[in-house]
Amino acid sequence: MSTLGKVLLFFNLLVAAGVAYFASTAWANRQQHNVAQVKHALVTDGFPLEATGTVDWNNESAKVPFALRTGSGRESDEVPVKVLKEVFAGAKGEYTAATPPASIAGDVKEVQKQFESAVSGKMGDPRAALQFLIGGIAQDGRLVPGPLTLLADDFEERATFRRWLSEATANPNQAGKFADLAAKTVTRKFNEVVQPSNPATAAAHQQAVLDARKARDAAFDEFQKADVVQKQAKFNDLNAAQDKLDAALADPNTASATDAERRRRAGGLLAFLDPSAPAQKRAALVLGLKGYAAALYDRVARLKVMPERYERAIEAELSQFVVRYEQQLTAAKDIDRLLTQQRSNRLALDESDAHLAKMNEARRTQRDTAKAQADKFQVDTDAQSTKLAGFEQEVFRLQKQVGALLNANFDLEEQLIQAERRKAAGK
Repeated sequence: MSTLGKVLLFFNLLVAAGVAYFASTAWANRQQHNVAQVKHALVTDGFPLEATGTVDWNNESAKVPFALRTGSGRESDEVPVKVLKEVFAGAKGEYTAATPPASIAGDVKEVQKQFESAVSGKMGDPRAALQFLIGGIAQDGRLVPGPLTLLADDFEERATFRRWLSEATANPNQAGKFADLAAKTVTRKFNEVVQPSNPATAAAHQQAVLDARKARDAAFDEFQKADVVQKQAKFNDLNAAQDKLDAALADPNTASATDAERRRRAGGLLAFLDPSAPAQKRAALVLGLKGYAAALYDRVARLKVMPERYERAIEAELSQFVVRYEQQLTAAKDIDRLLTQQRSNRLALDESDAHLAKMNEARRTQRDTAKAQADKFQVDTDAQSTKLAGFEQEVFRLQKQVGALLNANFDLEEQLIQAERRKAAGK
C-alpha cells in the first residue's frame, strides 16, 4: 500500500472512531432524555390500575410492562425496574412493600395485607383496636380521627364510626362487637379497590344498606310513638334494626361499580391511611400527582359536605324536637291539671279523714261511757239478781208452808165432812 493509501486509511479510521463516539454519546443522551421523560410521566400520571404481568424486582434489567405516555407524545410499553427503584427511593411507608409496585391495585393489596395484620395484632384488646381504627375522644368531646374516620365516605358513615366508639367506651362488654365491625369495614374498603369492578355486586350492597337504613328509621319512628308500656319492646326492636344496619355497612362482600370508582377509593386509601412523609411520597408516585391531587380534592369535597349534612341533621332534629316539645308541653299541662285536681282531692280526703277521726274519737268516748254504764248496770243487776234469788227462796219456803197449811186444812175439812156425815147418820 502506498503512503497516500495508508494516510487515507488512518484518516478513515479516525472519522469512524469519531462517528462511533458521537453516536454513542448521542444514544446515551437520548437514553437519559427518555428516562427523564418516563420519570416525569410516572410522577404525573402514576401507575395503571391493574398489572399486566409479573415482575422480577431483583433483576434491574427487567422491565415492568405498562403503557405510559411521555411528554413528547410517545407511548412507552414498559418501564425498567432500575428506573422504578430510582423513582421510589425513600418511598417506603409503614404498610407498603420495600419494592416499587407494578400497579395501583397491587400496591393496595400489599397495604391491605400489612394493615390488616396490624389490626389483627390489636384485636386482643377491642378498645385499643377501635381507637386505632376510628380514633379517640378528647377531653373536650372532639373525635381525634383514626384511619376509618378519615376514610368515611359521608356524614352517616362517619357518625356510625363515632357511635361505635362511644358505645364501646360506655359499655366495654360491647367493644368486641364493634371492633369486629370496624375490622370488617376495613376489609370492605380494601375489597372495593382490589376486587374487579362489579356493578351488580356494588348495587346489591348499596340496596342492602338502604333497606337496612329504612328499617332502622322505621323502628326509630315506632319507638318514638310507643307508650310507656311498649317502650322497652320497641327499644329492643330498634337495637336489632341498628345491628342489621351495622352488619350491612361492614359487609366485606362487595366491590366498586366502575374502575373510576376503584381509582378514587384507592386514592383515599393510599393518601390517608398513613400520614408519614415516605408513605405520602409513595402515594403520590403510585397515583401520580394528578391522581394524588384528585384524591385530596375528593376528600376535601366530602369533608365540606359533612358539616352541611350535619347542619341539616341538626335542623331536622330541631324540627322534630319542636314538635315533640309541643306534644310534651301539652302532656305536661294535662298532667299538671291532673295533679292540681289530685291535690284538691287529697285535701278534701284529708279533711274527710280528719272529720272521720273526730267522729271516731267521739264514738270511742260514747262507747267507753256506755260500757262504763253497762258495767255499773251489770253490777246493779247482779245485786238485784242476788236479792231476787233470796226473795224467791223465801217465797218458796212460804209456799211450802202454805202448802202444808192447805194440806192440814184439807185434812180438817175432810174430818169435818166425815163428822157431819156421822152426825147426820146418827140422827
